[in-house]
Amino acid sequence: MCTVPAVTTNPDGSITITRPNLIMPGDIEQGWRWCMQCQGLYLASDTRGICPVRPQSRTGGIPAMVIGPHKDSGSGQYRLFHAHAGGCVQTGWTRCGRCHGLYFGQGGRTGCCPAGSGGHKSTGAHYQIHTCNAQGGQDGWRWCKKCEGMFYSLNGTSTCPAGGAHDASDSGAYFI
Repeated sequence: MCTVPAVTTNPDGSITITRPNLIMPGDIEQGWRWCMQCQGLYLASDTRGICPVRPQSRTGGIPAMVIGPHKDSGSGQYRLFHAHAGGCVQTGWTRCGRCHGLYFGQGGRTGCCPAGSGGHKSTGAHYQIHTCNAQGGQDGWRWCKKCEGMFYSLNGTSTCPAGGAHDASDSGAYFI
């Protein structure tokens, strides 16, 4: 458990520090990974989920499979907060129980899931994502307005389950 002081800057410029808020171990979820194929963020704790990048055909033109798993080769280990003591965060993020990807589900939004027809299916787990680098997170993460998913935007290419590349044209910056 770590303590995060609640700091308030008063109108006169003075600072007030109140009782520390506690981030408990259960408030942080480990096991998140970046997929090198689609650039998405997914939970890899029990499975690699479903990636929108379709595997190539095997020799002889026989399709390898219809859908494939995310590939986390080269990925760091990411952690997400279920609860946060404050700061610059956005709520409304949840995990899909089918593809295991992180998506923006506020207001019943479901986006587009690569695991089949229809939108993402929430697991009920909710996350708060940093919108500033207060916790030393990695820059370059963006929200895709086509699929509602979180993806890494600094590698140049990505694959969206809604077709084509992810679209971050309306996204703010996220730090994970």
